[in-house]
Amino acid sequence: NVPDFAFATSSYYLWDATSLVVSDDASRRVQIHAVYPPDSPDFDDVAQISKDIIAHLSFKFPRVAYPYPTMTAFNRPNGTRGGGMEFPMMINDGSYTTRTNTVGLTIHEIAHTYFPFYMGTNERKYSFMDEGWAHMFPFVVKPALEPTSDPLNSSLKTYSARAGYEAELPMMIPSNSIDAAEYRIAAYNRPGIAYFILREALGHEAFDNALRDFMDSWNGKHPGPYDFFISFNKSIGEDLSWFWKPWFFEHGYPDLAIADVQIGDESIRVVVQKKGKLPVPVQLTAYFNDATKEVVSRPASVWRDGKEEILLEVALNSQLDSLELGNGHIPDINRDNDVYSP
Repeated sequence: NVPDFAFATSSYYLWDATSLVVSDDASRRVQIHAVYPPDSPDFDDVAQISKDIIAHLSFKFPRVAYPYPTMTAFNRPNGTRGGGMEFPMMINDGSYTTRTNTVGLTIHEIAHTYFPFYMGTNERKYSFMDEGWAHMFPFVVKPALEPTSDPLNSSLKTYSARAGYEAELPMMIPSNSIDAAEYRIAAYNRPGIAYFILREALGHEAFDNALRDFMDSWNGKHPGPYDFFISFNKSIGEDLSWFWKPWFFEHGYPDLAIADVQIGDESIRVVVQKKGKLPVPVQLTAYFNDATKEVVSRPASVWRDGKEEILLEVALNSQLDSLELGNGHIPDINRDNDVYSP
């Protein structure tokens, strides 16, 4: 049940091994290996890192048991240039000088066990169905292993710098037709961010259940994008075209703006405009001159009916100092229209 085969050999590499039970009934144990040169700067910890990652993937998110009997992390001797490549039951990774980067790379490459290998998706044609998931999984898994890390914020900065430019293409355009300069945005950043935003909009439990339904129904059957969209719609019990269409099929970019502010005696009424086409979450923070603040949030689903403006109301606790839209987890290509000062 694997689509590819890889092997590595060495006469001097070190070899660490551990194992993990991945089934609730303790019927299946996975062997976990790390193989690396003696002077590797980071791989003496990778067997345990891989074990922690597989435990999280199997029992927390996406809560699908690691599907194969082994996982081997092989460290290629290329100094500290990072980067990796996935194979069924094996990853071939470079090294980093920081643990947080090593953890992030290992999560990404092990996540490929599920997408594309377990699912059998066509990563050459629709890379958002494998690289997008492998890019999104660290947003959830990495902070659990490295609490000070924020991979989503790093990805948002990369995406926001390129979003909306003419060269950025919709994800449904086959990946092998996209220029290398824009491939990473279409295959990694944009879909990874889209999946994360949808999870926040639907709720973690509903989204995770829908993801498991998709994986249970389609593993090994080579699902395409429409199989994914329809499976999620069915699991959620809702037509999610309000999200699929702009994020996956259309040109567009994320841009919210403070369009109007009315300050009353007891509250502040704020009109938030969706200037960009992509539905994203809304967070409005009101800062007051007594050093207090009030936060009002809405999920991306607030835009599901096609409206382009929403009205938010914030309690006026004391004199308003400023209003600000967004946070480090919401993409927005223009921050200049996100701030208001009276």
